[in-house]
Amino acid sequence: MNHTELDNATVKELNASGNWAYFIGFYYIFIGVLIVVTGVYFFANKDVAIHLAESAGVSINIKHFLMDANEWLVLLLTLVSACIVFMNAFFLIKFRSSGISFFLTDDTSKLDDTYTHLRNYLRLNSLFSIGSILLSLIAIIYFLID
Repeated sequence: MNHTELDNATVKELNASGNWAYFIGFYYIFIGVLIVVTGVYFFANKDVAIHLAESAGVSINIKHFLMDANEWLVLLLTLVSACIVFMNAFFLIKFRSSGISFFLTDDTSKLDDTYTHLRNYLRLNSLFSIGSILLSLIAIIYFLID
């Protein structure tokens, strides 16, 4: 078991970061549950989804997509979105729990695990952010050409 010494300021900041990560992780779980519940509700009540889209002033293209789309595709996209949110929550909560394990045991491998979970969270968010930017650019170009 390797031991490491961290100064008090570093320990304080790591602990504060862990607490925020824990809070944000449970917030992500709440949002993920809302995504699943809303997706299943709109899957079961397609007319409600279309009426909600009309009352929100959604464009005619989106209304046609909702009317013509395979409901299973919409449900699949909803579940994929929820899974992404749940993975973010998992990495943030594991970041905090690994940090607490490090504080309790003073084992350097636990500190490595802490930063591994943080790295995975940041990697996941970076990949999906880049993907979102690329899809947005493709959509903008498509609608400019069309």
